[in-house]
Amino acid sequence: MRKTVLLVFILFLHLILPFFFPHAFASTTLDRISAFEASIGESEALVSSQPMYVKLQAQEDANITLWESIPQNFSDHVATIMVDALAVFVSSNAQKVSLYKDEVGNLWLTASYSLKKGDYVNTLAWISSMTLTQNLTIPVSSSFPTHYPEDVKPFLLHGRKIPADDATIKQFAESLWNQSMIQTVENILNYVNGTQIYDADKVRVLMNGTLSTPNILDFINDPLEILSGGRSFCFERSLLAVAMLRADGIPARTYTNADLKTWVQVWLPQLGWVDGDVLSTQPQPLPLFPRSLAVSVPRMVENSSDATFPFSWLPNTMMRVANLTLTSVGEFDVNQYGTVLCQPVDAVSYGSNPDGFSFPIIFEPETVQTGLTYNGSDLWFHVSKGEENASKKINLDSLNSMNFAGLSISFTPILQSNGMIALTNFSVLKTQEFDYRILIPLVVAVPIILVFTYYRRRNRIKH
Repeated sequence: MRKTVLLVFILFLHLILPFFFPHAFASTTLDRISAFEASIGESEALVSSQPMYVKLQAQEDANITLWESIPQNFSDHVATIMVDALAVFVSSNAQKVSLYKDEVGNLWLTASYSLKKGDYVNTLAWISSMTLTQNLTIPVSSSFPTHYPEDVKPFLLHGRKIPADDATIKQFAESLWNQSMIQTVENILNYVNGTQIYDADKVRVLMNGTLSTPNILDFINDPLEILSGGRSFCFERSLLAVAMLRADGIPARTYTNADLKTWVQVWLPQLGWVDGDVLSTQPQPLPLFPRSLAVSVPRMVENSSDATFPFSWLPNTMMRVANLTLTSVGEFDVNQYGTVLCQPVDAVSYGSNPDGFSFPIIFEPETVQTGLTYNGSDLWFHVSKGEENASKKINLDSLNSMNFAGLSISFTPILQSNGMIALTNFSVLKTQEFDYRILIPLVVAVPIILVFTYYRRRNRIKH
């Protein structure tokens, strides 16, 4: 009898414990972020979506303004890439959030903060992109022009971290000069790629949360240091190549994608801007010039004669670069972000590929995705979880709320000057819903108690 009761009790535990400790009994799963990206890739091969994450920590009390580039549609001689900034989450301690477009078309998020030592600044952007065209054809040779367009001339000048007028830089550049602009470009890119060792240690410092600096460009070696040291990563190599190209009279600037991979763009007559690489580590190296952009998510092109990094802060303040990759879903709490900037997509595109144009607001225990679309002049908010989905027309400049799958989502949408929508006071709360699963232990327990009581009374009668 005791064995029977023990067996029933073990069965009872096996049935009820998964409801109270689901994570302990769940099989090990891969990172939900990777799974989310994989689902997008499966739904439409040409569309890719990825997160861009920046987390900084103040090392002193300060009032700062964060500047961060937000990817936009991109086009040069090599490629035309359609980009949608599906969502840009801005941490709730931001006092003011604005958008600014510079002279070359980069879109910048500016967020003002009043920070105490130890405070964090967070942004998380979800970007969807699709390469529409690619053209890797260029002439064999191209002569230097007698004059350049006005908007190209700034990229012939020396600037911060780009000492194009330095005697040493000029000496190296002149030794690589050729009457053909294209041959000169190839000479310089091959020289930089062939003489520099990849500095993996410096990349680790940037990415592993140990870098503290008052200005992100202070971390970057300038071209003279790169030449003498012989070690560099892609951003530093691009600065060296740009300085040498400008010294040889070729307009050049840096280009950075969503993964912080950086290369160069050079301006050629009749072609415009053409991409070239400075870091090739493949066993069978791909051509450095022109460089393919087939799988690139463009983030920022250099916007002046000075070096430009995809994020920075003003004024100079000691900040720790805490994290630049969203490696765990545990790092994401939607209610840490008070504002979500969204670029609505058209309803037809969303309808044909909702996963490709959605962004997650919840990862655990199941992924909940949302999206913003235009249908004519109407603005719609969409939310989905697995096979469940719902949509609601929303009104600008007023509080909107929506209940879905045990969640209460609320926000006030405000139209921005560039067409993006700022979802201010963004909040996601769990609603109080009765969970019928709690009845399962009760239903199982009653017959077990009855059986136990029956055997106990039976034994008493025998004795």
